[in-house]
Amino acid sequence: MTAPAPGRGTLRAAGAVVAVALLVVLLLLVLWIDGGRATFVRAGVDAATGALESAGLAVCARAPRTGATPSALEAVTLDVANDRPGCTAGPVARIGVEQFGSAGDRDAAARAEEVRVRPRGSTLVHTLDDLVVSVPGLADDDLTDRISAALTARGAR
Repeated sequence: MTAPAPGRGTLRAAGAVVAVALLVVLLLLVLWIDGGRATFVRAGVDAATGALESAGLAVCARAPRTGATPSALEAVTLDVANDRPGCTAGPVARIGVEQFGSAGDRDAAARAEEVRVRPRGSTLVHTLDDLVVSVPGLADDDLTDRISAALTARGAR
């Protein structure tokens, strides 16, 4: 005697299970490839300043940052423009840069900043070496894009 052939309902259920399993594997693969945060290297605030200036941006002013994360070793606000004349005549972005003593402190501060920012997407949060760099959304998307590209080219995530 032979076993009866499986019904159509059984085959559909098995296909659905396989499809869901493939989607879960794909999602895990994407999350694994993303890698999350930048590699932790002790570099200091000058790493962010150097990345911006190397990309042709002007750091117009540097001041202590108020309301910094308590575990930050150093926290500054940098005023950044497209070029030196832009410091007085063009759009200026005020970005926050905080330095941390460990990858755990840095990553926790980055997560807190990402959660705190509303509406979502109005501020870009990068990790660069031992820094968290917050770039607020601006009316001038070109300046925001240039700042983000400069940080990313230096290794920011």
